[in-house]
Amino acid sequence: MAAPASPSSAAAHAPAPRARPIRRRGRRLGFRFSRGGWVYLSSLLLLIAAAMNTGNNLLFLLAASMLAALLVSGFVSSLVLSNISLHFRLPIQVFAGRDIPVRLELENEKRFMPSFALTVQSAGALARRRPPRREQGELEMPPAYFPYLPARRRVGVIVSIHFPRRGLYDVAGLSLSTSFPFGLIRKWRRFHAEALDQPILAYPEIESGRAGAVAWLALEGRQEQHVPGPGHDLYRIRQHLPGDSARQVHWKASAKTGELRVREFSREQQMRTRIVFAADSARLTPARQEKLISDCAALLWEAARRGAAIEFMGCNLTLPLPAGSRFPFFPTALAAPGGEPPHPLQLPLAAGKLHLDTALTYLALVDFNHPPLPPSGSSGQAADQEIVFRD
Repeated sequence: MAAPASPSSAAAHAPAPRARPIRRRGRRLGFRFSRGGWVYLSSLLLLIAAAMNTGNNLLFLLAASMLAALLVSGFVSSLVLSNISLHFRLPIQVFAGRDIPVRLELENEKRFMPSFALTVQSAGALARRRPPRREQGELEMPPAYFPYLPARRRVGVIVSIHFPRRGLYDVAGLSLSTSFPFGLIRKWRRFHAEALDQPILAYPEIESGRAGAVAWLALEGRQEQHVPGPGHDLYRIRQHLPGDSARQVHWKASAKTGELRVREFSREQQMRTRIVFAADSARLTPARQEKLISDCAALLWEAARRGAAIEFMGCNLTLPLPAGSRFPFFPTALAAPGGEPPHPLQLPLAAGKLHLDTALTYLALVDFNHPPLPPSGSSGQAADQEIVFRD
């Protein structure tokens, strides 16, 4: 339910837009014949059969030449794909359902030989001839074409990467391919993460829930206290005291009484809100589950943007993190409880922006295959209202 109206406004209110470099090096090769390659291969087989039936030396010579060209094509394409690394940077906060502009850079680590006609694209797009059916964990991006990559140089292009769903994405979700030199065979090499690379975590989609979050927070508003202090509602008009600002002087009241009078306002306090996420998966369709997560994430985002005081409790279990993965804002004990009994994620009452990344990481990893845990009591200072996301 809540999030900035546009990506540009989101960036304005998000935490510092740090970026993390991600480097890949390709390993195993895959290949398939192009349409022209199948025609070429069929022609070669027919020519070999004709040469063997007729014993014509010219046909043997033509067949040998075509076979040599096919072998050269396979060897050169493998050489073109060798020693190529991919570098790109992602912002710390990545949201599902939003196109992320990213600069992809290919580095040719070969000392002398350049590479030609390289394409970087989603790994799943190369595994099938037909457009792949998108599954969770597979990022989407248009193919990025690199016509020429000099030796020991880097070349970059800007592309938009799309994360269709919340959750973890394999950093090896991109492949490098080429059909150089003759277009007969398309070979590809899937990039593999280096040891220190982390999975990419996509936060839940938040744009669709913005309207509801704004309405909730507008209803929450600020609570007026019947004590003097900073605010907007008039509390009383009193006699001027040393130290009072000239801006507070009430000139009409001063003129009537013949002495200086000043305005005093009622103190306002931001209402404290407790957000509880305890979705019962047995009563929700998959679409409704994701809508509930998006609404909760949007409310948290909008609360952080407005500086509201938020207490958050997550009662659903989360998916286990891959071995060696760490996210700076998330308690790994909750994601992988081990021998300890699972417990709800509880974030004490504080300014929304202090809990934003932890709560969004939790929502991105929520696992609906288990029933929610019973919520515990409020921690510390009591909240003025409670919003529960259950069904």
